[in-house]
Amino acid sequence: MKRIGAVKTSLINPSLLSIVGSGGISWDFDLTIGQLVSWKNPKQSDENILAEPLGFEIYRAMTDNDRGCDFGRNWFNRRLHQAKFHLVEATWKELHEGAATEIVVKGRMAPPVLNWALELKITYMLGGHDVAIKVEAKPTGALLPRAWGRLGLVTKLKGVESVEWFGRGPGEGYRDKKMSQLVGWWGAKVGELMTDYEFPQETGNRTDVRWVRFRNKENKSLLSVDWQNWQAQKGGREMGDFSALRYSTRELDEAKHPFELEDKGKEGETVVHLDWWHHGLGTGSCGPETLREHTLEAGKEYEMEVLLY
Repeated sequence: MKRIGAVKTSLINPSLLSIVGSGGISWDFDLTIGQLVSWKNPKQSDENILAEPLGFEIYRAMTDNDRGCDFGRNWFNRRLHQAKFHLVEATWKELHEGAATEIVVKGRMAPPVLNWALELKITYMLGGHDVAIKVEAKPTGALLPRAWGRLGLVTKLKGVESVEWFGRGPGEGYRDKKMSQLVGWWGAKVGELMTDYEFPQETGNRTDVRWVRFRNKENKSLLSVDWQNWQAQKGGREMGDFSALRYSTRELDEAKHPFELEDKGKEGETVVHLDWWHHGLGTGSCGPETLREHTLEAGKEYEMEVLLY
């Protein structure tokens, strides 16, 4: 239970909410876009570690296997790669005499022109030193994609030098390509997390992850993520996936050769994906597409939770 007075919340202007927690840690939340835009912890970093707002993502860069089967064609035709978050409303309130601040965001991931959407209700619970996030996702409309590429959070972090995690590793893994990776406590530099394929594509995912920490060059933890705290007691998935790369999904998708990535990305910034689920790879470039048990079906509802601190 949070202690009384764990957070202090102020509405700086009609669009910006400021929350200050224990030990001087602070967050800024932009109510006009429905996203967390600043995370500062004076014990770890003097600046905002978020180079981009913390958003929701449903697409991954296409793989050779995606392009070689119906999933890739379906994603392109259903404009999954063009889907963006559209805010419906954002509300907030203090709980238990300042013990926590709750922000509820309602919105939808939707493409241009087409009728389908993934309706989202995202609840942020900001306590003394952590942010608990719960997402309820419901598909609506006609001509839904066959599957989502991923369901998760995405941002850019400043100053990440290395990553430490407990899950499968040390190499990349996906739900249908993971058994060669052992469950354990792993660590790597950011530059070591990308698999450098001859044709740029989705890469570097680590799966069955209980927790992950992103560290700076002084080896201080800038951000930690824990999937296991509440999922087990709710009967949900108690593990997640993450990737930490210098390149965005769009940059990987647009590049046709590795050298085309050389001038992409920004020094000192790392694109971080924190997924609850990730669509399987399959063997569509030379064999069957992703099997049904590894398909991230778009026609069902999902409920997801994670803890950031």
